Parts: sequence; structure tokens; C-alpha cells
Amino acid sequence: MRIVVLYGADSLRKRDWTGRFIDVMTEAFGEIQRFDFDGATIEPAVILDELRSYGLLQQHKLVVLENADQFLVLKEDEDSVPAGGRRRTARQLMEAYAASPVEDATLLMKADSWRKSKLTELVMKVGAVVRFDPPKDSEAVDWVVGEGAQRHDVKINRNAAQLLVERLGSGLDRLDMELAKLASFVGPGKTVKRELVVDMVGMSREEEAWILQEAMATGDADAALSKLRELMDVSRHNEVPLMWGVIDLTRKLYASSKLMRQGMDDYTVAQQIGLWGESRGPILRAAKKIDSHQLAQLLRNAVMTDKKNKSGMANPRRSLEVLTMHIADTIGSN
Repeated sequence: MRIVVLYGADSLRKRDWTGRFIDVMTEAFGEIQRFDFDGATIEPAVILDELRSYGLLQQHKLVVLENADQFLVLKEDEDSVPAGGRRRTARQLMEAYAASPVEDATLLMKADSWRKSKLTELVMKVGAVVRFDPPKDSEAVDWVVGEGAQRHDVKINRNAAQLLVERLGSGLDRLDMELAKLASFVGPGKTVKRELVVDMVGMSREEEAWILQEAMATGDADAALSKLRELMDVSRHNEVPLMWGVIDLTRKLYASSKLMRQGMDDYTVAQQIGLWGESRGPILRAAKKIDSHQLAQLLRNAVMTDKKNKSGMANPRRSLEVLTMHIADTIGSN
């Protein structure tokens, strides 16, 4: 395979697949040369030059391009403009390469999202496009009890594994990191019990969602974005439960607005919708001030954004940031 694309939110399986792929390449070609590039900053000409140049002692090359989805939307590459010709985008340049890739190099492109396109069809002719989505919760529990526990030489009770997934979500990367921490505490060959998960593992996905909802409900878009990034970058929470929290907030706003316009008082609305915590007051105030049709559109936008994320049509992080700021700004401006 001359070009391989690995995409999706399951970063652990992408890394594991990469390791196995390198083992297969080493078996086929002997020692290989590996070059890693960040697609968010690298120019297309650098990637193409590396692929087309001869390797040291004619070893087979593996060129790994991280953030390939960002790479494909880079600005036009001026170095690629032929004399008197038109500028070509990074995507067009990669399409041209995929139509005739070199024999002594392999390009491995890794991305969070990937949309079907002409480039996909060209890659499929000379390699593969592999999708890695996070497993369902039940599948994640099975992974924790089985493969995850084996990776760290421990055993884990199923009820402990269920709580771990409940608190962290189904993203295998974070589950693996927490398992490593739990394994180091109990020691090799020992059993991780539910009580240890309760003591050592952080907040649940619902608690994450409530924290983000409280920040958005203040109407301060900058503060909401800051809290979202803190949850993702510092606390390492997965986008999936955070997106659920955003959708849930728009649902609460729209449902509260409809009930209020039917004459229901604040206390009854809060009981019906399930509002509590510091976000209760701001949500009720926003539901009173903002038109129901506008709130319905917010809910539709949130659902459609989630759909695009799951289908690979959008960057999950970027779309979540934009949606969070838009909802907070709508609340704050009314």
C-alpha cells in the first residue's frame, strides 16, 4: 500500500494500527526510514519532496502526516505554481500524487475527520482508508475487562469497568491511561475493584456536561469557550459527552420556553425539565427572553452539528467550539 488514511476519534486504535503496520512494512522491506510531519503547519511541497526523494541506502520510506484533515485545507502552495500556470491547493496536489505514487515510499495520513472525495477514490486504488470510531459503551466495557486489563497486567471487575466507562466515556485512549494509573496502584496481577475506581477516577460525563452548561448559561461566550478548552485540554475529556451536554442545554432551553408560554410557573418548569444547580436560573431567564423559534433553531443546529461530526463531515473539536460560543452569545445578547 502506497497511501493509507487512518481517521476517526479513536486515537488508541489508530496508534495500535500504526504500530502493526510498521511491523508489516519492516518484515516486507527490512529497515525503513520514518519521517513525521504535522499537517497543521507543514507545506505540501515538503511532503511531496520527501516522498519523491531517494532514501538513505535506498531504504523504504514511511512518511507519517498527522492532522491530515487540517493539511488538506491549507492555503494554496505558492512553491507548487508552474511557470505561467495556476496555483493548486494541498488537496489538488495530493490528488495528483495519489494518481501516481512512488514505489519506494509509503504515505500514512492520520486525521480526526475525513470526507469522501476524489482523493478517497484515488487512495483506495493504491492503499486503504480505515475508520476508527470510539466503541459503544458496552463494547468499551468489554475492552476494559479484556484487552485493556491485559495491556496493564491486571484484572478488573466488570462493575468497576462499567463505572470507569460511565465516568470517562467510551474513548479507549483515556480509558487506557486511567487503567495504567489504576494498575500502578494495585500492582501486577492484582484486581481493580469498583471502590478503587470511585476513589481515583474523576467526574462522570453527566457532571462534565453540567459544568459546561453552567458556563454557557452565563451568556459569556469567552468564558464558555475557556471552560470547554479546559475540559478538553487539561482534564482530557472526550468531545462526545461534551457535545451531548451542549445538545442537552439547547433542549432544556427550548422545552422550558414552550412550557412557559403555556402558562407554567418557573418551579414547575424546572421540575418538568430537570433543571438544578447554578445553571437553573440563567436557563429559565434565557427561556423567557429568547423567542421559541430561535431556541428551536439552536436545538436543530446542535443536532445537525453532532450528525456532521459523527459522519466525518466536520472537525469535532472546531465545530464544538463554534457551537458553544454561538449558544453562549445568543443567551448573553438577549
